[in-house]
Amino acid sequence: MKKVALFLLVVVFIAACGKGSYKDLRGVMEEFLTAQEAYVEGMESVQTADDLAATMNNFADAIEKIGPKMKEMTEKYPEIMKENEMPEALKDLDERGKALQTRMQNLSQDKFNEFISDDKVLEAAQRMGKAFQSMM
Repeated sequence: MKKVALFLLVVVFIAACGKGSYKDLRGVMEEFLTAQEAYVEGMESVQTADDLAATMNNFADAIEKIGPKMKEMTEKYPEIMKENEMPEALKDLDERGKALQTRMQNLSQDKFNEFISDDKVLEAAQRMGKAFQSMM
């Protein structure tokens, strides 16, 4: 699913950080991971299509704010997109990202499949897709 693929891109984005302090990048990544954690927690408690649409829309709200910042970071630090070892200063973010990846591997797809026919869910999925495009 595109959301999982984008999440993996973000994990690679974190892992690719090279030398330097990257304080501004760290702040953006912390903001993204906090939003991702809220999304995963919301997905874990979804019971209805309305719950799912609300969770997805909340995440889209966050990504609409964070996406342009992430794009700016990749433009400011093009070297972070190269594969390198994780700098010590960002290892905690890498671990958070990996833990989230494990939690959401099938969670989003399972919930989405359960409520795919609901118009609110489809609209929320489209909105999330557009929000993620702001990161590129």
